[in-house]
Amino acid sequence: GFLFRGFRYAWRQRRQSDAHRSVCAACHHRTVSHSRPCESMVADCRVRAAADLFAHTWDPVVLAALRTGPLRRRELRAAIGGLRDKPLTESLRRLRANGLVEKREFAQAPPRTDYFLTPLGQSLVDGPMRALGAWVEEHGDELLDAQDAWQLSEHA
Repeated sequence: GFLFRGFRYAWRQRRQSDAHRSVCAACHHRTVSHSRPCESMVADCRVRAAADLFAHTWDPVVLAALRTGPLRRRELRAAIGGLRDKPLTESLRRLRANGLVEKREFAQAPPRTDYFLTPLGQSLVDGPMRALGAWVEEHGDELLDAQDAWQLSEHA
């Protein structure tokens, strides 16, 4: 919430400014100052904004569950498993606010609501999330071994 609002404020300020601009090495967008590229101004970096999409535990899981097509709320919970209603509601709100998920309400009895990925959400699932999945498939054992070794050294 707060960090995202801070990013939106900084983004608007950056867009409104006609100051000298340089290109950020991290995300290749134009920044306000030659002396302070956006990777040093965390609130103004698109890479940070994209990373925030993965900051909440259930958001990527919900996106992955919706990759097969529209689902009703009950079907979504069943597909994910272990997810209570409140975190699902919060996750769907965040994903809708970011333009990644939409909902379609049907006027019928009983009321029906389907959730589905927007084209932007589909591009996130098909691009960065798929690449991250491939990386984890290749390096997951190394990652878990490193985490286990660190925990053993911390508790020794």
